[in-house]
Amino acid sequence: SRWLKLIQPSVTIANACLLVPSARAMAASMLREAQMLPERFRFLLASASPRRRELLALLGLPFDVMTSGFAEDLDTSSFSTPAEYVRATATGKCEAVLETLPERRSDGRQDVVICADTVLTVDGNILEKPVDDGHARAMLRSLSGRTHEVFTAIIVAVKGRRDIRCSPPDEGALTSELHGCADTIKMATLSRQGPGVGPEVGGWFRSSVERTEVTFSELSDEEIDAYIETREPFDKAGGYGIQSKGSLLVKGINGDYFNVVGLPIAGLAKLLLAELSPPLGEQAGRWTTIEAAEG
Repeated sequence: SRWLKLIQPSVTIANACLLVPSARAMAASMLREAQMLPERFRFLLASASPRRRELLALLGLPFDVMTSGFAEDLDTSSFSTPAEYVRATATGKCEAVLETLPERRSDGRQDVVICADTVLTVDGNILEKPVDDGHARAMLRSLSGRTHEVFTAIIVAVKGRRDIRCSPPDEGALTSELHGCADTIKMATLSRQGPGVGPEVGGWFRSSVERTEVTFSELSDEEIDAYIETREPFDKAGGYGIQSKGSLLVKGINGDYFNVVGLPIAGLAKLLLAELSPPLGEQAGRWTTIEAAEG
């Protein structure tokens, strides 16, 4: 079996976990860290979505936008769950951006890439962005009067990182993965979700997939056509925007509202704090080497 050993007797994997902020302290920690993180990191949002830009700005972190150019054309039938599919797509976006970044920045900071992807599912089918009026109409009819699920994968990738950060699984997320590092609690082997995940893309990264249930009101054909005429459905997964005119179609939600918009802010803050908090060497004595060995 795989295991991790810190070459520093006074620091163990178990107490390393305790250095990661708990969910209760997350909000206060994020508010404090937002003032200091830009001194050590440059943040890049790998998304052209204006909604994700607006949501990320709520954290108070300065950031630049760099679209990935990733085709987002993975075969949905190749994945056993929507969570796997949406994580793989977000991974592809991150890989595309990481490959364009230099290993080292002249100002000494590290590049941190934030990626996200959102899909909607109903009857086991993944609904992404409609391509025309007929497609949008079919989507909205399939959602009328029913409850569907929205999945968003978020990834935090640090270019050039070679140290390993460990944290307990996030109970608030559907799934949580630490790529390039064994899971602290399960002591799993290196995780690979999607193509090229791991140190070969030039940085360790951490991901989470969150799920929200959304219930639609019963929609008439007239209401569906009127909504399509607004042209709002065409750049949104599932064909509606809950943060705008699409809110008129929604009866209720169960879960994180921002997850439906496209970027679960609380979940992202947890990933950022877990990945970007000061290294163990700064908090618990110097440590220099992590090695993986066969047990």
